[in-house]
Amino acid sequence: MRTSILIIGLLFSGVLAAGSVFAQSASVQVDPEGADAMLRRVVPNLSAAERAELIENEYIQYYTEDKGIEFRYMPNSSVSDQVRSAFADHKPSVVNEVLYLLPKPEVEGDVLLFLYNKLRAVSRLSGVTYMSGRTGGERVLFEDVYRIDSVRNRNKQPDPIVRRIPAEDSFPLHLVDSNFGRSFFQTTYIGGSDAVAMSLTNATRMTFIIPVIGTENLRFQLVAMPIDDYLLFYAVVGVEVGGFFRRVVNIPGSFRRRIEALGEWFIDEVYDDRRAHIHELSRSAEEHS
Repeated sequence: MRTSILIIGLLFSGVLAAGSVFAQSASVQVDPEGADAMLRRVVPNLSAAERAELIENEYIQYYTEDKGIEFRYMPNSSVSDQVRSAFADHKPSVVNEVLYLLPKPEVEGDVLLFLYNKLRAVSRLSGVTYMSGRTGGERVLFEDVYRIDSVRNRNKQPDPIVRRIPAEDSFPLHLVDSNFGRSFFQTTYIGGSDAVAMSLTNATRMTFIIPVIGTENLRFQLVAMPIDDYLLFYAVVGVEVGGFFRRVVNIPGSFRRRIEALGEWFIDEVYDDRRAHIHELSRSAEEHS
């Protein structure tokens, strides 16, 4: 057991002791006063300091341990109640929340449908990367991501792009995680009048040398809300793990990087990889992870 603890601690800290890098669109100048007024109205839990940080950096992050999910950064929208209900029976050990303030994408047609289909293009999660603190370079986080017909049959299916947003839809997902190996998730989508959401819940037990995350104990939620001239993108992850795993792994930092990788994937898709600048997260965010 002592050898297993050492191996897990070294591997997981090496793979996930990474600072994340985000490329974001600079094509639209943010009006600080307009953005502040919108945030006070739509994300009332933000403090004045948090609003200022979000407007300046386009990104803020927050985490808690053993307190449940506060949804501190979640925008008020038509999908908020359903997002909350997805965590109703969940008792996470660690929660990470992130919120992005981005320019509203310029698209032809329905912007919500555009965002919804970007979330459904799950195969494009394949190849998502993160910066490895151990190697000093980029490493692939997710590979071989695709929709399947069921966890039992596991037949590969194409991305389920739609012409009209349903109120709710769901399908199972296959992926290969750089740490947990072959994994299966249940993916659920919610369509609202002003926002769309995507959830991911592990459908099978996840193993890292030994079993570490029980079925349905890892849950992600992503919410995209276009409003005024902006796009608010909110993401939260909650993970329930035992004391053994928490003693050998920096859980807040590890799963923050997963939620950030999902955020980077979505932003890449929305802005079609034509974003104008890249900035690193502040050292303070890393130190407090």
